[in-house]
Amino acid sequence: MESVFPQDLFLYVKADSEEQQLLATQLAEDCEAALLSKGIPLNERTKPRFGLTVKAMTLHEMDHPGEELPRGIREKINDLKFNH
Repeated sequence: MESVFPQDLFLYVKADSEEQQLLATQLAEDCEAALLSKGIPLNERTKPRFGLTVKAMTLHEMDHPGEELPRGIREKINDLKFNH
């Protein structure tokens, strides 16, 4: 993960156990890769918003696996995609 520090991610998603932390790490890596594959750059300018979006996506996937992303997260992705 390049966009978030593991400890920040674990606090955000409330991952207390090693199992939850491993899951959060794997999901965050997948979320980061998904954003990068959409052409969203990860650089010093986008890193704060990129990291927050990865954390929000990870939390959603942990709480609602397989469900569509909520509108607020989709708006964050669009903002990153078109305003970087």
